[in-house]
Amino acid sequence: MKIFMHSIDKGIWEAIENCPFIPQVKKDDVFVDKPPFEWTEADSKKTKFDWIAKNIITSGFHNAIL
Repeated sequence: MKIFMHSIDKGIWEAIENCPFIPQVKKDDVFVDKPPFEWTEADSKKTKFDWIAKNIITSGFHNAIL
């Protein structure tokens, strides 16, 4: 599984190892979630890796059951 995800993009496996990425910003010495309209390109790309990883895993389970 790790090799397959690395072959697509290294960021996908990193999303699995590092848990879901939630873009945050520091306000008043506290980190809060950024609203999606404030996300940078990098934020969007990292959150997309989470969804790709979830899709690969659930597809794998679905195919294993069939």
